[in-house]
Amino acid sequence: VESAAGERSPISAELAADGVDELLTGFVAGRARKLRCDPPRVLEVSTVDTNDRWQLAVSTTEPVVVQGKTPDTVITGPATDVYLALWNRASLDTLKITGDRWLIDNWPRLVRVG
Repeated sequence: VESAAGERSPISAELAADGVDELLTGFVAGRARKLRCDPPRVLEVSTVDTNDRWQLAVSTTEPVVVQGKTPDTVITGPATDVYLALWNRASLDTLKITGDRWLIDNWPRLVRVG
C-alpha cells in the first residue's frame, strides 16, 4: 500500500543493511535462477553508513557470495537506498555505480523475489 501511494515508512540503516544481507546471501546466492552471465562478473555492494560490504560472483551457474575478489561493478550508497534498489523498490541509478553496468541494467529483470 505504501509503495502504491508513493509513501514509505522510514527504514533504519541497520535494518536496511540486514535486508541487503538477506537478499544477497539468502535469496540471490544459490537461488536466483535467472541471474546468470557470461563472461563472469563480480558485483560489490557497499553501504556508506553501516560500512557493510558484500560481493556476489555471477556466472553461468548459481550466484555465490565471495570475498576478496576484484569487482567488475561496485554499488555504493546509504543502506536504505541500497536496500530499496536491490529489492527493486527504487531505481539503482540513485546509487553510486562504477564499472561494468551489465548487472545493474539487468538486475530488475533477473532478480525477482516472491
